[in-house]
Amino acid sequence: YLLLVVGLAKPEGEQAARFNELAQKGREGKPIPIKDVNDLGTKEPLMKLDVNSPLAQAVEIFGSGIHRAIIVEPGTDDVVGVLTQLGLVTFFWRNGRHFPSIESLYHQLLKDLDIGSHSVVSISYVSWIPCCTFTNNICSGDRPLTSALEIMYTQGITSLPVLDSQRNVMGNISHVDVRV
Repeated sequence: YLLLVVGLAKPEGEQAARFNELAQKGREGKPIPIKDVNDLGTKEPLMKLDVNSPLAQAVEIFGSGIHRAIIVEPGTDDVVGVLTQLGLVTFFWRNGRHFPSIESLYHQLLKDLDIGSHSVVSISYVSWIPCCTFTNNICSGDRPLTSALEIMYTQGITSLPVLDSQRNVMGNISHVDVRV
């Protein structure tokens, strides 16, 4: 939505008129109902889990790239909760001693477990002005913050490491950091 308002999102086809109308409303400061922007852009599918679903099913869903699942009563769409990846990690951390096979993994090195992304997109800054341009998946300083938002959107990621000119990690910027 932010990319649309600042003119960086370029909708095509039949969506263009609708997008332009929303962008104009945003520029004018008019209220925009959530239902009008709920289906913009790409988003993960809505996953539902019955309260009687096994834990392995939740782990499988999260392993496929989904970040949250709605927990519903059996055979209905009555929502009783939301399970997130963070909630599951917190559960395992707090209860790891009850799961010896999981607890034994805590002492393993990340590189040995091959956990994490090997293709990292980052952003660097010059004079404290966030900026971003791709060069071998590393960003350098000649574009504004809106470029970082655009990259997060097109790459389907929610945050970028912030690097200085020597590629030292200085922090992190996420889509949450730029909320109004």
